[in-house]
Amino acid sequence: MEWYCYAALGVLTAFMSFCMDMTIAKLLRAHQWLYGCLEGNILLQFLCWTLYPACLCALSTSFSHSICPQSAGSGLPEIRTILSGVQLADYLSLSNLFAKLIGLISTLSAGSTVFLGKVGPFVHLSNMVGAYLYRLYASACGDKQKRTQKEMLVVASAVGVASCFGAPVSGAALGRFLGEGLAYLFPDGISSGERLSVINPGGYALVGAAAFAGAVTHTLSPALCALELTGQSTHVVPILTATLISNALARSRHQPSFYDGISLIKRLPHLPSLIRACPKQFVVPVGAVLQRAEGVTGVQHVLNSSKENEFPVVDTHDSHTLLGTVTRAQLQTFVLSNQSEDLCRSLEDECLIQPVTMQLSTDATVKQMKSMIEDLAKEF
Repeated sequence: MEWYCYAALGVLTAFMSFCMDMTIAKLLRAHQWLYGCLEGNILLQFLCWTLYPACLCALSTSFSHSICPQSAGSGLPEIRTILSGVQLADYLSLSNLFAKLIGLISTLSAGSTVFLGKVGPFVHLSNMVGAYLYRLYASACGDKQKRTQKEMLVVASAVGVASCFGAPVSGAALGRFLGEGLAYLFPDGISSGERLSVINPGGYALVGAAAFAGAVTHTLSPALCALELTGQSTHVVPILTATLISNALARSRHQPSFYDGISLIKRLPHLPSLIRACPKQFVVPVGAVLQRAEGVTGVQHVLNSSKENEFPVVDTHDSHTLLGTVTRAQLQTFVLSNQSEDLCRSLEDECLIQPVTMQLSTDATVKQMKSMIEDLAKEF
């Protein structure tokens, strides 16, 4: 039964994408036709050229906010939040689907496809269709259902991206400029031995677009999309290399990605980065972990090799079960009090191990981890 739902999802999403592209093309042609009919009157042509897209944008904004305010934006941050296990009201409703569909058609018909593509919003549209099909599947199967809504939404996200191959790839201006400059400096190409390589500015633009999109989103998927769009295997190495380098540079300062930033602005539930919140609080050097039965020699070695003021204590080095923490002052007192004694006392005999306030287990849910990480971030 679920495979029929997946097939229906693909057919409905592709049909919706086709109807949207056809409607946008007709509205764009209507704009050009009206502009041509006003030939000879510069003022009316100017008003037609400016007011037509302005009216479409006003229709998109007013219609979306009046029908369903949740339809504003691309919807990708909300989809990421829903896929993480948090339910958001009305973000997958049919009213949101209708409002977003009309708003997206009006926005793209205004001639803004250079700056705004339909990939992000269309992934949201595909997820709304998938959520509706899942409700039909759940009502038909009852208690016999084998799939969860999350699986349907993951498939819907992939279908939404696949239905938009042909959307514009922005961010390629710098790569194109570099390619044109090299083509101007070396019009005959670059020779390497007996091999002559002709400079293709379009290839530089493609690499730049993938690198820019990868740096903004902190993902490698733009590289795969660029390869799928062109089908040129000769661009695999430069695209992947540029995307990896741009990703590394973008992540080096621990700044949030584009979608994480939108989640922060909209105050959507998300898992904050502990490295960004407190980069030096959760880094424990190798060898600075003590076990409860640690002797004087091991404690002295840890004190000499580390400058930390607090050390974690585990049950054993093999189990890694965290028991709590112990301070440097307690360890120094323990070493001094056992230097002149013949009995070999252990760490747990004299030191007070402070238990940890919270721990994570393999059975912890996303909501539990989210609240725990937020509490830790507030403490530091």
